[in-house]
Amino acid sequence: MKHLLFIIVSMLIVGCSASNPYNDEKMYDLASQFKDLSQTVDGAIKFGEVTVETGQQALERVSVEQPDKVAPFAEYVIKVELQGDNAVLLLCDDNIALIEDAGCNAVLDKVYWQVLNPNSCVITLDSHQLCK
Repeated sequence: MKHLLFIIVSMLIVGCSASNPYNDEKMYDLASQFKDLSQTVDGAIKFGEVTVETGQQALERVSVEQPDKVAPFAEYVIKVELQGDNAVLLLCDDNIALIEDAGCNAVLDKVYWQVLNPNSCVITLDSHQLCK
C-alpha cells in the first residue's frame, strides 16, 4: 500500500512538472529583462538619431548599441511590431508565446508561459490602447 501511494504521488509530481517546463523564478527574471528591452526598443524608435522603418530594424540597432539588453534572449525568438511610433515585442520559444510587452508603459503587459499554447507566437497587443 505504501508503494502504491508513493507511485501515485510521484506520478502526480512528474505530471504537474511536465505540464509547464518554464520555471517561474527564471521566467519572472527574464520578464523583467524583457520589459527593459521593450522600453529600450521603444525609446530607440521615438528618440533615436536614426529613423527605423521596421521593428526588426529597431531591435537590430539596440542589438548593436546595447548587446547586453538582447543577450539574455539568445535562445528565444523576438518579434517586434511597430504600431505608430510604439514598439510591441513578443518573446517566443519556437512557436509558443512566452511574454508580450508594449515598451511605452511601465508595466509588463502579458505573461503567457504559465499556460502554453502552440502556434501562439503572434503579436496581439494594441499599443494604441495601452500607450495613452
